[in-house]
Amino acid sequence: MQNASFIYRAPSPPPATNDIFFESVVKLYCARLHIEQVSKIWERTIQKHADAVADVKLRPEDGSFDPLRPRPTYLLPLMMGNAIRNLRSTLDYLVSALAREAGLSDAQTIFPFADKRTGIQSSFNEPLPGDKARKGRKAGALYEVSRRYPDLETVILDRVQPYSADDGAGPGGDLIWRLVTSDNIDKHRLMTTIIHHTHIGHIAFGKGSEISGIETIGPVLRLGPDTEFQGQPQLAFDILFAEPARLANRPVVSTLVEASNIISQTIETFEAYFKRG
Repeated sequence: MQNASFIYRAPSPPPATNDIFFESVVKLYCARLHIEQVSKIWERTIQKHADAVADVKLRPEDGSFDPLRPRPTYLLPLMMGNAIRNLRSTLDYLVSALAREAGLSDAQTIFPFADKRTGIQSSFNEPLPGDKARKGRKAGALYEVSRRYPDLETVILDRVQPYSADDGAGPGGDLIWRLVTSDNIDKHRLMTTIIHHTHIGHIAFGKGSEISGIETIGPVLRLGPDTEFQGQPQLAFDILFAEPARLANRPVVSTLVEASNIISQTIETFEAYFKRG
């Protein structure tokens, strides 16, 4: 049994600075530590179940087999949720830092996201009577901040694009939107995963037959009846996000790493536009 995910190791901690976006930098570092824990838990799960693959048996009724998919502990979804929460907070810290730098309260300042670009634009509109009673915090949440930083709306809408690809966002912005909505799910329940066998390096059967180099989709591989394994099948497994998250069916570790890199680029964009001096 093999781990189809690459093994992730977090970078070294960032040096302390007085940059206005340093809190975002260290929050991102914390997220990466949690991603590393997700990777390690999955790696240990694979190692724990490695010997069990040799005992795989075919289902007599239809000739299929489910090769003892490894089942990680509850610690894995906990670490997934922690990673996503810290990635989300990294973005909130960016706009909150701008608010404080401008002498404004950061109490209602959040990084905007929505499936539609127009939903994000409402964050920059002047709040009207009744806005707080409607989906409140987003409506006008960045109005005062954007008055002090005229480029803020353009940076978020056109550079970061935290909305759906169906509404024109690039892959990075679409992933941020999916990540943040997954954070909302984790506030109410543990994130769940799908264990997926993604590759068959080699399986030898009785009577001299064998298969190699097969990519599979779905949790069950169907074979002919009356088949017996010889030796230990070489199978690779990965963990995918499950419904109802908008990250569903994406590999967990590589997706979290990709999101962390996109958010790191977002910090760099904010530094380029809004850094002191």
